[in-house]
Order: sequence, then C-alpha cells, then structure tokens
Amino acid sequence: MISTTLSSRQAAEVRGIRPWRVVRQTLDVVVANAKVLIRSIRLAALLMFATVLSSLKIYFTCLASYWQQPSVRTASIAVSSVVVGVVLSALAVAIASSNVTRAMPGGPAVPQLRGLEARMFAAILRLLAIGAVGLAFIGACAAFAGAHLPSGLARYSAWCGWSVALLFVAVMSVRCGFLAPVLAATERRSVLRRGWSLSSGHGLSIAIVWLVLTVLPALVLQVLGEIFILRFADASFTTLAQGAERLAADNLALVAIAFFLVAAAVASSVMTTLGSFALARDLVRRT
Repeated sequence: MISTTLSSRQAAEVRGIRPWRVVRQTLDVVVANAKVLIRSIRLAALLMFATVLSSLKIYFTCLASYWQQPSVRTASIAVSSVVVGVVLSALAVAIASSNVTRAMPGGPAVPQLRGLEARMFAAILRLLAIGAVGLAFIGACAAFAGAHLPSGLARYSAWCGWSVALLFVAVMSVRCGFLAPVLAATERRSVLRRGWSLSSGHGLSIAIVWLVLTVLPALVLQVLGEIFILRFADASFTTLAQGAERLAADNLALVAIAFFLVAAAVASSVMTTLGSFALARDLVRRT
C-alpha cells in the first residue's frame, strides 16, 4: 500500500516507474481473483444498471415528447433524469471501487477503510464537477471563437474545442483520477489535490497505465455494445424525434445500452482501483 507519509517532494524524486509492470501485476490480480472480484461488485453493478436503465427510459420518453411538443417542464425532467443517473452511477462506482479495495488479496492494510465509500464518492463528484466546469468553459470559448473569427478560421474552432476538451479530460483523469482509489483508502481529505501532487513527474507513465486499464476496457465494451445494438435495434429512422420515440418504446435496446454502459463503467472502475494500488506500490518501492 502507498504510505500516507509519502510527500510530494519524495514523489517528484521518483524516477523509472515501469507502466507495463503495473499493467501486468493488475491483470495477474484480476485473473487470480476473478470470482472474488465479481462477488464484490455485483450489488453495485445491479444498482447502477437499474439506475442507468431508469434514467435512459425517462430521458428518451421525455425527449420524444419534447420533439413533438416543446415544453420547459419536459426538458427539465429529461435533464434531471440525466443528472440523477450520473450522480447515482457515481455512487455505484464508488461502492464497487471500495468493495474491490476490501476484497483485494491479502486484505490490504490501509488505515482509512471506514468511510471509504463516502470519500470515494466525494472524490468522483468533485472530479465530475471540475470536468463539467472545464468543459463548459472550453465549449464557450470555442463558440465565441467560431462567432468572431473570420470564416476561414471559424470552421477550425469546433475541432480545436474538441481537441482541447479531450486533452483536458485526459489530464484530469491521469493526474487526479487514477490514484483516487488508493488515496481514498489512505487519506482523509484532498484526494484529488493529493493525486495531482503525487503524479507530478509521472504523467506519461500513469497515462500509459490509464489508457490500458481504464480507457481500453471501456472502449472495447462500448464498441461491442454498438455492434450488438446496431444488429438488433431498429435504425430505420430519419429524424431525431423518430429515433427518440423508437428508443423510448424499444425496451430491448434500452436494456442493451444500459448493460454495456454499466459493464464499461464497472470494468474501468475495477481495473482503475487495482491499477492504482499497483502503481502506488511501485511509487513506494522506488522512493
């Protein structure tokens, strides 16, 4: 486990972290303890599935109604369903991550296991809030640039905005989010700030681990989900209103979308949690 006395200066002096060894250690833990890990996350996964499915059903039903007859009340219900779904999904991810921490082989000797779910949930909410504010600012800047730049340059504002947004999400995930599980288990507060300081000087190594353990599982599951949904869902609509109406009535498609979204989120959560502990051990070993 990562020591709570590991200072930012010590972390900055660490060099030579081997990301592929961290990935290999994480995969070894997953393969050797697959049954234990599945038992530890199944209740959180069911909670998240019910939340996502309900949110999708409400959202697409309201969206179909809004396209037919625009209404502020309908729009507010749709937005509220998304917000509630995201918050409850964050809670489910925090519970899953905490259960994985407790179920890790050897019974990890971390000092702050009590209240772990609350600290992890708070860290996820703060990260989401920072991300929402940052993305809103980037979007506003891109829109302003597109409206005031000459026509020859305005068309590039959207691409620049998307590029900056992706970079922002990646940096925040690597610098603040990846070490959040292990820091929530060892720190009482300032999980994101502590992650930022400890990851200083190791951005490239952590980025490689993050891409392999967090992004790749989610990407693979989402691609599989898209293939499955396109094969079985009715995609013969020509307008957004028709698409929203058919999705709202197609329970099988909603179940498939919810299943693959939950599978991607839970898989990334498990791999991130195990990877953060493996990476923390590597930090301590090289201090």
